[in-house]
Amino acid sequence: MKALKRITSLILGFITAVTLSLGLREIASSSNVKDFNALAPLEIKNEQEWHDFRQQLAIAQKMGIDAIVTDIWWGKVEKEGDQQFNWSYYDRLLQEIETAHLHWIPILSFHQCGGNVGDNCDIPIPAWIWTHFPDIAPQTLQYVSEKGNASSEVVSLWSDQWVMSEYQEFMVAFLQRYGKRADIIDEIQISLGSAGELRYPAYNAHDDYEYPHRGYFQAYSQLAQVSFRNSVRDRYGNLSTINRKWHTNLTSYTQIRPPQQAEAFVQQQDYVKTQYGRDFIDWYRNLIQRQHNAN
Repeated sequence: MKALKRITSLILGFITAVTLSLGLREIASSSNVKDFNALAPLEIKNEQEWHDFRQQLAIAQKMGIDAIVTDIWWGKVEKEGDQQFNWSYYDRLLQEIETAHLHWIPILSFHQCGGNVGDNCDIPIPAWIWTHFPDIAPQTLQYVSEKGNASSEVVSLWSDQWVMSEYQEFMVAFLQRYGKRADIIDEIQISLGSAGELRYPAYNAHDDYEYPHRGYFQAYSQLAQVSFRNSVRDRYGNLSTINRKWHTNLTSYTQIRPPQQAEAFVQQQDYVKTQYGRDFIDWYRNLIQRQHNAN
């Protein structure tokens, strides 16, 4: 019962925390966090890989590793539908870790696995999330780039008001499944940004990005544009002031949009030479931190 109370406190703590912030963040940890941890494979796909993993765990235990870090892929557990959870893969994973006398550090990963450097798996986030809200088009929930391409890697930060409850349901389900194993859980993390990082997906495959290009602005979804528009309105108060600061002749707030010629915007350095450009970059660059502080 004591262990169950501890994991319950852990889960409730990070449910609260995730409503206050975005991106990859350590949400909670126990008082006996270990010093030496090792990351498990992103996905174990067949019996040979399970055999190899078992051997790796034995080696890790002999080396003095304390805990194994594993992604808990949202798209693997809740793939079939809303609240249709399948924990069988992680039941086996945890059993192997426990048999090796090691502890566990789960990362609740709400982004896709695959599409990034070094990835060898392909686990998209649950496809049903894009059609789960009847009045909202899929691209409304996604990052949309200056090239008009949408990223399905992760739900965009502008969509929290709709998807937060889905994240919380997943966390509660995790608690119900593994709460009694709190004695071997050293830490819980949440991975919620693009590739698990606190960043925009500016240089991912959906835009055919090729190094060393600058990357592409991801602020062209309907929700992103509304956010930019509201930011400008809050800053200046009225269209008259906006037009004076920007040297424009806007007649409607709907005309406030991200750069329509993004490449020229960058090449001409409008982001430093014009007030419009500075306002856009300030909003775009600092949005995640500002949203965290506001909450």
